[in-house]
Amino acid sequence: MLYFGIITCLDFLRDYKEYTLTIKGAYPNGTKEIVEEFYSDLLTEKRLIIDTNYLSEESLTKYVSKFRIGFAFYDFYRFPHLKTFNYYTAPSGKVYQYLNSGTPIIGNVLPGFKFINETKSGVLVNYLSTQQIKMAIDAIEEDYLTYAENAKRIASEYDFNKMIIPFLKYVIELK
Repeated sequence: MLYFGIITCLDFLRDYKEYTLTIKGAYPNGTKEIVEEFYSDLLTEKRLIIDTNYLSEESLTKYVSKFRIGFAFYDFYRFPHLKTFNYYTAPSGKVYQYLNSGTPIIGNVLPGFKFINETKSGVLVNYLSTQQIKMAIDAIEEDYLTYAENAKRIASEYDFNKMIIPFLKYVIELK
């Protein structure tokens, strides 16, 4: 989880007291140790919520839709070994979960995330910083309904079941 920008997100919470952050899913020991040592105040103030409970796919979509914005970051600065083809070109599964839930996204400027800006389903930041996150939040909030509607529309367009049909037709024709 440290690789995915959590430190910058926690610093953001420190700088902008009006926000909260929920982490859903895995919570590795290394991340837990850093949070407890350096950011325990955020847990005490209930501005950082850790939820490791498992949810079904349908329940997860409903759960994520309760949130205003989702983050999809890679911390290339602290973890330069992440600078690989896969991270640069392939959106993570959580990106599609956010879109499917109608939750606008803030992510890194990467070739694999380019569609987020192009479709106005979120905002990409040039680098991880608390100021960049705040500017992205403000941009989304200025036209929130458009971003949320676009997220749902793009989820429908990129739906796996729709996207796989041409491939399946091709494979069947090969027989």
